Amino acid sequence: MLSLFAGQVAMAQKNVCRIVADLDEIGDTLIALVGENKYAFEAKEDGTFDMAIPVSKVTNITVMTPGTLAGTQRLFFPLIAVPGEKAVVDGNLTERFDITGSKFYKKYHDVDIFVEKAQLPLITTAREVNEQIESGKLKFEEAMPEFEKTMANLQATFNNELLNFVKNHSKEETSVPVILQITDPAIRQQALDALSQKVRNGRMKSLLSE
Repeated sequence: MLSLFAGQVAMAQKNVCRIVADLDEIGDTLIALVGENKYAFEAKEDGTFDMAIPVSKVTNITVMTPGTLAGTQRLFFPLIAVPGEKAVVDGNLTERFDITGSKFYKKYHDVDIFVEKAQLPLITTAREVNEQIESGKLKFEEAMPEFEKTMANLQATFNNELLNFVKNHSKEETSVPVILQITDPAIRQQALDALSQKVRNGRMKSLLSE
């Protein structure tokens, strides 16, 4: 009976992604959306969350405050939930947060930083043009043609940087989240083709088919 119980515990752990969150100014409740299912978690006495998310396969989930679910806030974070792994989320949802944790999420963190840096020119350019339009230095109609051209070039550069990353890390599971951020279908296909068969047909397979 002890062996049977131990086996049941091990199976339960395999079908759970654990998320430990230490986030500022989010209240005492978080809700995880997993497909059509909702799971509510209460904060511990120290204000942190220790959430066991039921997932039988790798899947995209979203964790948010009740206010976000009701449409009165925008405090949430998306996460690739991996059964048997532990994610540690730390920071502030209105400014910056980081995701690390077990082996997969440690590598995921490094990939996240890479994508963030690659995306910075897009974000900076959009912010600068928006500020100039709001201040009256630029007119929307005049700014748009050049802005769209610039953004298209920056997006192409971004996509190619991600493609090169995948080619250089074709045997890493964390290349899959990178592929999913490539916006050009042709380049995304090149990245998929570069991915090793082991990764493509492994536990990340469900993520690629979502």
